[in-house]
Amino acid sequence: MEKEIFLSPSKTVLVFDSGAGGLTIAKEILRRDLNIDLHYLADDAFFPYGKKQDQLLSERIIVVISQAITNSLPDIIVIACNTASTLALTALRSQFPNIEFIGVVPAIKPAASTSKTGHIGILATSATINRPYTKTLINDFAQQQDVYLHNCDSLVELAEKKLLNEYQHDQILEQELLALTAQAAPHTIDTVVLACTHFPILKQQLQKAAAKLNMDIEFIDSGAAIANRVEQLLASEQITKKSNIHRATKNPSAAAQSSAKINVELTSSRDNQKKLSAYLNYLK
Repeated sequence: MEKEIFLSPSKTVLVFDSGAGGLTIAKEILRRDLNIDLHYLADDAFFPYGKKQDQLLSERIIVVISQAITNSLPDIIVIACNTASTLALTALRSQFPNIEFIGVVPAIKPAASTSKTGHIGILATSATINRPYTKTLINDFAQQQDVYLHNCDSLVELAEKKLLNEYQHDQILEQELLALTAQAAPHTIDTVVLACTHFPILKQQLQKAAAKLNMDIEFIDSGAAIANRVEQLLASEQITKKSNIHRATKNPSAAAQSSAKINVELTSSRDNQKKLSAYLNYLK
């Protein structure tokens, strides 16, 4: 007599960002080859987040995420943006207790354990540099190291252009690295945190720029750590219990619509076929 095999239904993971940055997190999650449907949502209608007022941005994020929950029925939501995580994560967890939320912060802790010289650079947006949580992370995990912060908002737009095959600016990366390392003694910074989820899109170009400038630097981001956390949650009883409660309240016909392995959505109303194709190609 043949034994029946019951496969557990796939879980849905929603990755959210203002633009392309969260794709770097989504790609790390997909590398784990998990039994999931992955939905990527970019609030490009409100891009970039770093230049918006906190209150307006917080309200916007909650509205967009609420609609996404209705549409895609996620079991886990990754807020793949430092600014959005800081502003809205607590409110989202309170409003949607049956969904697991994962926020993103700069990878300062792993950088502190990686650096051999004790000199760490942080490439970040102005919003991340100016938020108290960045100083808290440095105080908590890198008190014994020398940490150098450098604002490079320009790399956000550069990363978006890279995905659209409109990138032609290696010299900008060289300039940013020179500005960062000029804060320390020559050749002392050996570890650089990419403190915006957009920046790993440019990681290969940054590595080439560093090599051209004779800099021996390891670039670190949060992608692998977030993917590990997603994998842990999917394997835990915690997510199973929450998921059962969450999905029991949902419309079964709506759940049936979320069958795609990878789905990408944008909030802007303009024709964005080129951008949608670029985002999907990045994840494949």
